[in-house]
Amino acid sequence: MRDRKPRSTRRPLPTTPGLLAYVNRVQELIDARGTNYYDLARLTNYTRAHVKSVCEGQALSIPGVKALDAALNADGELIRLRERAVAERNAERYGYAPPVDGSVDGSLTNGQESHGTRVSSSVGAGDSPESPRDPREVIPANRRDLLALLGTGATAGVVPLTPVDRLVMLEQYANGDGIVSMIDAQLAGCVQAYRTLPPATLLGQLDTVQSLIDHVSARVRLGPADQTHLWRTATVTAGLRGWLHNNAGETVAARVSLAEAHKRAELIDDENLIAWTRYMQAITEDYAGNPHGAQHYADDGLRHARTGPQRALILSDVVAPVRARMGDPRGVESAVSEARDIVHTLPPSKQGPVNRTIVDNASTYNPTSGAIGSALSYALLGRPDKVRQAWADVSPDVEAQGTYHRSYILLDEALASSRSTWRDPERIASLATQGLALATPYQSAHVGQRADAIVAAVQPMKDHRVIGELIDHHREWRSRQGSLSV
Repeated sequence: MRDRKPRSTRRPLPTTPGLLAYVNRVQELIDARGTNYYDLARLTNYTRAHVKSVCEGQALSIPGVKALDAALNADGELIRLRERAVAERNAERYGYAPPVDGSVDGSLTNGQESHGTRVSSSVGAGDSPESPRDPREVIPANRRDLLALLGTGATAGVVPLTPVDRLVMLEQYANGDGIVSMIDAQLAGCVQAYRTLPPATLLGQLDTVQSLIDHVSARVRLGPADQTHLWRTATVTAGLRGWLHNNAGETVAARVSLAEAHKRAELIDDENLIAWTRYMQAITEDYAGNPHGAQHYADDGLRHARTGPQRALILSDVVAPVRARMGDPRGVESAVSEARDIVHTLPPSKQGPVNRTIVDNASTYNPTSGAIGSALSYALLGRPDKVRQAWADVSPDVEAQGTYHRSYILLDEALASSRSTWRDPERIASLATQGLALATPYQSAHVGQRADAIVAAVQPMKDHRVIGELIDHHREWRSRQGSLSV
């Protein structure tokens, strides 16, 4: 084993007693086990920089602390110390009395300890569902905390809240009942706004939902079923946030959010969600011009999705286009064929809506989605005939529903024509211009990928009048999309 530099003993000074106790205990465990940040990064599957932030209390995310607790065999101790540190941080932030020693938020006294709820085998062994704690009393400090978050949610417009709504939510919070359903409603509001708001606006609303989830996770003791459901909601929230970052062209932010979603999916051991997050990570890498990275994530996603909607989605939307970029028509046909075979075996309940969102893709797959992936793949291969055939199979549903797919249909045919043997500049420019005009803000990444490929293919014809106009129009469209993501 190669020599490594010793761990530095310099670290930021913790600001609260709870954080000091957490940091000191982490360092004691590290020293006692003779490990270091490099080893912990390998064991937790996080970067060394992130592990260092978790160890020093700069980052106290629930997944990060749980992974660290498991890596150090702390038997849930770090999770409990993290709860106290977060409670003290929130008390300091919102200006109320900090928790007394030995408690999480002041509602525990006489040395009572907090016992976590097991989510999966990845969580520390000290999380025992057999001995749940009594329902938490909501003290005024907690009410103020939740009201502040609910007020933020109402301002952001996630779900309009009346004073009566807030009172009902506070009662649910006090009893430990219905709080998960309330968060589901907030997330559902974001999903409904998916096609009507620019990515940057919706991202702010999702941050509010995540704040609610973090608040409840830190302060409410839920039963095993509700805790697992809350983790699933947190996974979907992080995944949707990453997808929106990708749509806005923010690749680095997308990678961070999607990595969080994948880690959460692994912690609750949900094969569908793991495959779903891998699908989004693969798409992000594909759009970033990293086909080998996309293939890596797709392969891992297929390992978890041996059949069903997620497998068809990965095959048609990732594997087929990546194979097309690599000039592998046989690979394209194989992926498209397997995806089509899966679709034929899916019951109606697993096909989902035609006008779907990325959240629908977590459990269902519509034949129209297969058409999007296969048409793009054939367009990259320069096969206009195959593109038209792919869309013809689903055109009745597309036309009947008045869907958003029209932009993809036009751009796919334009891309196929731009890469075919016989290229008609007038037709290419007309199709591409119409496709860009019909695109909506949430389609930015998907439309932009096609438009960029078209412009690259017609560069040799840039002196042609209509091609020159198309290139200028594409540049202006890109500029407008960039202003939406600010």
